Amino acid sequence: MTECVFKKFGGSYQLVLSSAADLPQILTLDPGRWAALGAPFTAFSCDPAFLRCLDADGNAFIRIDDLQAALRYAFDLFAGLEPLERTAPELEPAALNPDSAEAQRLLAFREAEPELLPGDRVTLAAVRDAIARLQTGKFRGDGTLLPDAVAGSGAEALFQAVAATRPAAVPGAVTAATLAAFEADARAFLEWIGHARLPRFGTRSPETIEAAVRPLRRQLDEYFRLCELVRLDPANQGYFRIDPAALPELNWSDPAALEAYLAAQPLARPAAAQELDLTGEVNPWYAAALETFAQVFELRRLTAAKWRELKAELAPFDDYRTRLDQDPVGRLGPAALADFLNGPQPELLRGLLREDSLLETRLGGLRAWEKALLIQTNLLTFARNFVTFQALFDASQRSLIRAGSLIMDGRRFDLAIWISDYAAHKKLAQTANLALVYVELIREPTLPTPSNLVAAVISCGEMDNIYPGRPVVFQDYAGNFHHGRVLEFLDGPVSFRQSFSLPFRRLGRNLAEKFRKYTDFNNVEKSVDSGIDNVIKNPPAAANLSKGLLSNGSMLMLAGGVSLAALGSSLAFMVKSLNQVPLPKLLIAFGVLVLIVMIPPAWSAVAKLRRRNLSRFLAAAGWVVNLKMRLNTRDSRLFSYYAPYPAPARFRRFRPKLPGGGKDPDPASDQGTRSGDLSSKP
Repeated sequence: MTECVFKKFGGSYQLVLSSAADLPQILTLDPGRWAALGAPFTAFSCDPAFLRCLDADGNAFIRIDDLQAALRYAFDLFAGLEPLERTAPELEPAALNPDSAEAQRLLAFREAEPELLPGDRVTLAAVRDAIARLQTGKFRGDGTLLPDAVAGSGAEALFQAVAATRPAAVPGAVTAATLAAFEADARAFLEWIGHARLPRFGTRSPETIEAAVRPLRRQLDEYFRLCELVRLDPANQGYFRIDPAALPELNWSDPAALEAYLAAQPLARPAAAQELDLTGEVNPWYAAALETFAQVFELRRLTAAKWRELKAELAPFDDYRTRLDQDPVGRLGPAALADFLNGPQPELLRGLLREDSLLETRLGGLRAWEKALLIQTNLLTFARNFVTFQALFDASQRSLIRAGSLIMDGRRFDLAIWISDYAAHKKLAQTANLALVYVELIREPTLPTPSNLVAAVISCGEMDNIYPGRPVVFQDYAGNFHHGRVLEFLDGPVSFRQSFSLPFRRLGRNLAEKFRKYTDFNNVEKSVDSGIDNVIKNPPAAANLSKGLLSNGSMLMLAGGVSLAALGSSLAFMVKSLNQVPLPKLLIAFGVLVLIVMIPPAWSAVAKLRRRNLSRFLAAAGWVVNLKMRLNTRDSRLFSYYAPYPAPARFRRFRPKLPGGGKDPDPASDQGTRSGDLSSKP
């Protein structure tokens, strides 16, 4: 095994995966040194089929054990580690390990199906093309039959019966398991109906008994429960005495409303004796049914004990009717079930299921090749974005963490990630001390994306032109362009200059606002108008006004003169004192004063930049980040930068032509040609 090399990324030492030869080190690396321990599917910008290959338990979340299993699979499948270096999704049979059971399965399938995978090499494009061709028919290859698969086969009636009585995981489908369950239930029902006898109730026919009991069963049970309530405490009788003032409103012209009201009332007023007079004062809605009940059972009064006795005697008949009426298979009828079991339809359905099973086997072989190709192409890249975040900090490597690049304000913001819940991400990301912008993309059917929400980090430049509602363009990891708008902007430290100048800029804005307030012509005009209105509404007396002017005028002039004299004396004293101080000492004092003013904001700016936390930014998107991830000044320029000019490039001034066709007094001058890296701020 090669020596493990660790390099500091984001403030933490992480394993460096220079090549596929370093992949075995991952299995011996303690999980405590992994950069991430888990992440959802939506966190990665890659082929979803590859993520499904990693996700053994199918929970749409990649954990440590998923990647470890994929590494063991790759080490067992390939004869060496060299295939894992290739970026082209193609494999030669010679690259497979002949001692691997999985490799033997792949090779055996290719030999058995040469028309599906022709040529010396197996490519991902060829595998997916073969899968697409096989799935264009009437079979799905997943063990389920849909209605299209049985159309015109003679088994449609049985298919519909099985689908209706034994639902499968796919609605309206039939599987081998549901067909077998249907056949077993049909045989059991036919055997029961062949030996069962319709129970009788004395000399009366069961149909007569059922017709008398069915309309009253629920109401009789309810009546005797209410009787038990009154027997427990006679005061409960008050529940059945309706206050006329509290009667519900009824629409007397609506027969349906009246019938519904009567049907909802008890059979009669409950009595503590737990007895019902079948021919006495009863609810008129049930009077006819109670009269029939009394005639059939030759009763005038029905007690709770007698009702329990009747229900016990009716239990066998109830069970019979329940099995006959509520059995899903039994409702099809004995004759139809016999035709299904004894006819050719079951064998026709099983034949179609066998065809689907054969397709399932072929598709399974193709998907095994697809998995091998996806693992071979993406495993190293994925490890560089999960075990270590080196791809995130290396522009020459493909980062699966980045969703793409947000293009805005003459800059590119490359540290953009997919998010699924804007509010949840914002709640946690607010503690990351980062300047963030949330963007909502307008999805297009032809350009699918994992989500329509993107969160991007702003790590350099200015933020004055970033505001909610601003239209933007986003380029995803596949190079597709999407348009959208800024949802929200979270303020945070971006650069030393921005953080250092923030207090001074805020002070300047406050002073400018106050100056604008006092010098705004509209404000002055409003003040003058307000003063004039006040004088008009409350005119001062002429004598008092003249007296005040005469008495206060001299005092105002005297006070003004004293103030000017004091100010002049102070300035003269300061000039005289400064002239007596040697120039070096004066410069030193001035420098100390500048340091006293500048050091606190500078220290605050450095502290803010050091607190920028990438771990919380990723954790807000569902990542289980294991190591501390800071955003330093050097790395900031990797994620936010001004778009570079092409090299070589020439820059010239633009002078518009004067009106009237006059000549430009200062024509455009050639500023020369620049070459090399032109990524600096324009």
